[in-house]
Formats: sequence, C-alpha cells, structure tokens
Amino acid sequence: TDFRGKVVVLYFGYTFCPDVCVTSLSLIAQGLSGLDAASLQKVQGIFISVDPERDTPQRLAEYVPFFHPKLIGATGTVEQIASVARLYGSSYRKHPAAADGTYAVDHSSVTYIVAPDGRLTDMLQHGSPPASITAAINKALSLGK
Repeated sequence: TDFRGKVVVLYFGYTFCPDVCVTSLSLIAQGLSGLDAASLQKVQGIFISVDPERDTPQRLAEYVPFFHPKLIGATGTVEQIASVARLYGSSYRKHPAAADGTYAVDHSSVTYIVAPDGRLTDMLQHGSPPASITAAINKALSLGK
C-alpha cells in the first residue's frame, strides 16, 4: 500500500544468487531505463529477498540500487516473506547448508507488474527482454490514468 499510485515492478530472489537474480535484475534495470523521465517517476522496483538470514536491510541497501536507482530491497521475517510470496504465487526453497555454512535457495523467477491501483497486470517469465518489461510497465501506467 506504500506504493499505491505507482506501478510496482516486483521480483523475489536473494543477493547470494549466483546467476538468475543478477540476470533478472539487470533486465529489469534495462526495462526501467527504457522509460521516459516522467514515467520513471511513477514506478517503483522492489526486490524481495527470500533469504532473510543473510540478506539484511544493510546488504539489500548496498546490493539492489547497484542495478538501478529505482530499485529497493525488502526483507522481513520468514513468515512475512512466505505470506507475501504466497500472494503472488512465488515459490522458493532453501537447501541444506554445506559444511562451510553456504547454501542456495531455489526460487521462481517471475517479474510481477502491479498497476497503480494495486492490481497485478503482468507476470513476465525469466529472460523477458527489456523491451517487454518496458512495455508491461507502460501498459500498467496507462491503467493509472
């Protein structure tokens, strides 16, 4: 609700993800860069971490804006993250830790586009080109007029 009135570009992942999240965040950033300045002011990108044990607010604040200044990171308790993920049909599963304490988290890789009124308007699959992301954002922006 904090972002009502804006188009929200939402992605679930984690900062220690070796490849999928980096690719998705890069494509989202390119999609955001395809917007004109006025449209960009009406958009907020949010990266929700599915790894709250390692992805602290500080880590997210350092990592996420690296991709684009309109992207912010969000985290919460295990229960809060699970609740939000369920709302979008996003899934994830933490693997058991290796002997050195490292672990991976399998997760769906969908970019969700939410219109200014809070309705989900698009679900873009992993690897969607930047032009498709820009088009989906523009479509959602037109719903807010």
